Amino acid sequence: MKSVCIFFTLQRIYHKAPTTFRQDQSYAGDQVNSRVTTDDLPDRLRILTQATQQLHAGIESDEVLRLLVQFAVELSVADAGAAGLHQDGEICFKAILNDNNWQTVDRCFSHGEGIAGWLLEQTELFICPGCQDDPRAAWQKQQVPGVRSLVAVPIMGGREGRLLGCLELYNKQSDTGFSAQAIALLQALVASAAGALENLRRLEAHVDKQRDMESCLDRFMRSQQFSDIGTWDWNIQTGELYWSERIGPLFGYPPGALETSYENFLSAVHPDDRQTVIDAVNACIERSEPYEVEHRVVWPDGTVRWVLERGDVRRDAAGVPLRMLGVVKDVTRRKRAEASLREQRDFAEVVIETAQSIVLVLDTSGRIVLFNPYLEEISGYSLEEVKGQDWFKCFLPLSKAIKFSELYQEGIENILLRGKVGPIFTKSGEFREIEWYYKTLKDQQGKVIGLLATGQDITHRRETEDALRESEARFRGLVESTSDWIWEVDQQGLYTYVSPQVESMLGYSPDSLIGKSPFDLMPPAERNRLRTEFFSLVKHQQPISRLVNTNIDVSGKEVILETSGVPFYDSYGRFLGYRGIDRDISDRIAAERALKVQTLRNRLILENSHDGLVILNLDGSIREVNDAYCRMLGYDRNVLVGKRLSDLKVPGYAPEVAARIKRIMEYGYDHFESSHRCRDGRVIDLDISATLAKIGDDQFIFSFVRDITERRLKEQKRLKEVQAQRDTLVKEVHHRIKNHLQGIINLLRNHIQDKPELGEAMESAISQVESIALVHGLQSRLSQGMVELADLLKMICKAVGHPTSAWIQLEIDCPGTDIVIRPNDAVPLALIINELLQNAVKHGGPTGTSSSAITARLLTEDENVILLVSNPSAVALPVNFNLQEGLGLGTGLTLARDLLPHQGAELSLTCKEGRVIARLILQTPVISLEGKRLAQDFSVPNRLM
Repeated sequence: MKSVCIFFTLQRIYHKAPTTFRQDQSYAGDQVNSRVTTDDLPDRLRILTQATQQLHAGIESDEVLRLLVQFAVELSVADAGAAGLHQDGEICFKAILNDNNWQTVDRCFSHGEGIAGWLLEQTELFICPGCQDDPRAAWQKQQVPGVRSLVAVPIMGGREGRLLGCLELYNKQSDTGFSAQAIALLQALVASAAGALENLRRLEAHVDKQRDMESCLDRFMRSQQFSDIGTWDWNIQTGELYWSERIGPLFGYPPGALETSYENFLSAVHPDDRQTVIDAVNACIERSEPYEVEHRVVWPDGTVRWVLERGDVRRDAAGVPLRMLGVVKDVTRRKRAEASLREQRDFAEVVIETAQSIVLVLDTSGRIVLFNPYLEEISGYSLEEVKGQDWFKCFLPLSKAIKFSELYQEGIENILLRGKVGPIFTKSGEFREIEWYYKTLKDQQGKVIGLLATGQDITHRRETEDALRESEARFRGLVESTSDWIWEVDQQGLYTYVSPQVESMLGYSPDSLIGKSPFDLMPPAERNRLRTEFFSLVKHQQPISRLVNTNIDVSGKEVILETSGVPFYDSYGRFLGYRGIDRDISDRIAAERALKVQTLRNRLILENSHDGLVILNLDGSIREVNDAYCRMLGYDRNVLVGKRLSDLKVPGYAPEVAARIKRIMEYGYDHFESSHRCRDGRVIDLDISATLAKIGDDQFIFSFVRDITERRLKEQKRLKEVQAQRDTLVKEVHHRIKNHLQGIINLLRNHIQDKPELGEAMESAISQVESIALVHGLQSRLSQGMVELADLLKMICKAVGHPTSAWIQLEIDCPGTDIVIRPNDAVPLALIINELLQNAVKHGGPTGTSSSAITARLLTEDENVILLVSNPSAVALPVNFNLQEGLGLGTGLTLARDLLPHQGAELSLTCKEGRVIARLILQTPVISLEGKRLAQDFSVPNRLM
C-alpha cells in the first residue's frame, strides 16, 4: 500500500512540476532552487525510487535515518540535514549531515522545546524561510553555522498517524526556503522512510514476542525439570501420545531415549501396580472419575521409584472422549519420608513397649492416660486397673498424694524437671525410687493437654552405688598390698597417681614421680624407642598390652618392666589418660633368654623329623636346614647353607620370596604353599609354615616344610573326574530338554489334526520349537555344550524343507573353519535362521527348478560370518518396509528382529532381480572362528526327531 501511495504522490508532483518550478524560479538570487527545473524532475523521481528501494532493504533504524537524510539533501539540494527518532516522549538526534560530512551529536527535544518540540505537539510540517531570528532554531544555527532557512517534516506511521520522528533540512544559500515541489518530494521520501521504520518496529516487536515465548517455554521446561514434573497428552481417538522431555528421566531413561507409546508406559509401571493404573485410566475415560493415582515404576537398572499422576479427559459436545491430558511427578522422596515416618512411629511404639524405663502420660487433672509395660512390671498394676484414676492417689503415699496433686494442677504449664528423684509404691507395698524427667504436652494450638513423664528405676542403682563405695575401699586396700606397681597418667603421659609399690621396684617414692613421665625413668635409647610407639597408642586411644621396657632404678641398675594399661574417660566420654600396672619381669626375661639358647641346642631333635626344617636369614639366605629338607631337594647340607631361597624357586617366583619375608616380618607368622626345584630338575609342591623368631637382637625365620606333591596330584585327578561327571550331567540335561521338546511337538501336531484351521499357526510354532530342540540336540552331543553353526544350518534346512517339499539349496563356503556359536545365543540364532527359511518358503512360491529354488549360503569374510537366504518373489518389498523400525514386517520377521543379539549380529533384507535376499552378519562375541575339528556325525532324520 505504501508503494502505491508513493506512486500517486509522484504523479501529482510530476503534473504540477511546471507551475511549481516557475514559482521557485521567481525568487531572485536563490542559487540552490534555481537549479531545480522541470528537466531535473525525472532524475529526482529516479532518486526517489532508488531511495525507496534502499530504505526497504531490511537495514537498521539508524541506517534508515542516515539514508533518509542523504536522499533528502540530494532531492532538495539542501546544504545540511538531520533526522531524529521519537523515543520516550522526546525526539532525539544522533548525527547531522553538513557539507556531505556526518557529525555526531546527542540532543533530545521534549514537548515545546525547539522545532522538534513544536513537532511533538503539532505533528505538522514546519517551514521557516528566514530562521535567523527564530529562537526555536537556536540549536540548528549552532550545529549548522550560516543556516538561513529550514524545513522540518514529521515522520508519521500507522493508520492512526503516530509520530515516529522528524526530518530537518537546512539551507545556507537563501532565506526564501524550499519550494512546494521539493517539499512534496520530501514528504514522499519521508512516507517511504516511515514505512521502513514501521516495518522495523513490527519486526522488532515480533522478535521480542518470539523471545518472550521462548523464555516462557524455557521457564516452563526448567520448572518441570526442577520440580521433577513431566506432562503428557494422549489422543484417545488416534492413539498418538506426546511426552515432555522430563517424562523419560522420570522413568529412568535419558531424554528422548524412551519411545513414546502407551505400551512402553505400561511396561515401565511396576507389575503389582499395573492393573491399578489401567483401572484408573478406564474409570477416567468411561465414568469421568478424576484421574489421580500413585504407583511405582521400575527403571531399566531395576531401581523402583514412586510417581504421582493426575489427569483429565477432554470430550466433544456429545461427551465422546477426545484427549486425555495430565502430569506426572516423582514423589519417591515423599513416599520414602512417609515410610520413614511410619518406621519411626512403629519404632517409637516398639521402644515404648520394650523400653526398660517408665513412660507415663497424665492429663491436666493428673489422671492416668497411658503407661508402658515396664511400669506394669515394676508396679504390679495393669493399665486397665488404674487407667483414668488419679496418679498421685494410686502410686504415692497418702501423706504426699494430696500435696503433689494440687501442685501439679497449679503448675502443669510450667513443669520442666530433669533428674528429679521421687518414690512410688507398688501394688505389693514395695518402695521404689524413680528418677523422673517431665515434659508438658501441647496440642497444635499450643494448649496444654497433659504431661509426659519418663522415669528410670534407680532402686538397684542406689544399692549398687553403696556397694561400689564399699568395693572402692576394698580395692584401695588391695592396691596398696599388691606387688605390682599401679599408676595413672594424664593425656600428656605425666603421672597423676603412683602406688607405693614403685618404691620397692625402683626405689623412688610415689610423690617424687607425680608430674614426671615414664620416659624420665628410661635410658636414652629405650626412651627414643618407646616414645613414638606410646604416643601412637595414645593418639588412637588403644590399650597398652604387655609393653616390655627397660627402666633405671634409683641406684642406676636396669630393671625390665612389663607395662599394661587402658584408656579411661570422664562421664561425657572425653579421654583423660591411661590407668595400668607395671610388673617387674627382669627374672622372667633372663629365664626366657636362657630358654632360647637351650632351644637352639635342641636342633638334633628336629633333625629326625619327617618334615623339612629351614632357618632363613632376613635377607632370604639359608642359615640352617635339616636332613629331611636335604632329602626332599636332593642337595647336601653344605650346598644349601648360604644359598638364597630364591635360587631354589621356580623361575618367575623370585619376587614372591621377598614378599613372603616382608609379610612374616610384619605379622610374625605366615602359612602358605609354594614350589621348589630339586637338584634333578623336578618341581615339588610344598606346604610351608614360617615364624619370625628373636634371640636378643638376632632375628631369623623358622620354617617347617612338608612335601605335598603327591597330594596335589590326587587333587588334580579328582578335579578331572568331577569335571567329567559335570560334562556327562550337562549332556544328559540337554538330551532330556530335547526329548521334552519332542513331546511338545507331538502335542502340537495332535492339535493340528483336531483343529485344521490352526494348522498354519501350529506349523510355525512347531518349526520354532524344532529349532530350539536342534540346539539342545547338538549340545547333548558336544563337550561343553558348544554348537557349530554349519551343522545347525544343515539340520534346520532339512527340518524346514521336509514338510513343505521346498527345494532349499544349501551352500557352505567355510573351508578349514569351525564357526562356534556362543551357548547363550544358540537358541535365539536357531529361531532366527528358522524364521528366515520359513519366510523364504512362505513367500517363494512353487519350487522345483534352480531358478526358483530357495538358497541358503554360509560364508566368511575377514572376521565376519555371513548367511544369505534368498527366495524368488514376484513382488517387491512393501513401500513402507523398514526392518530397523519394524514397519511392514510379518510375524516371523518381527520375531527374528526381536531375537537378534544386541551386539555381534546384524540383519537386513533387500530385493534384487526378482529375489528377496536376507543377509545375516555375525561377529564376536556371538560366534568364534576356530580351526577345523575332527568330523563328528550329527546326522538327524528329516524331521529332526
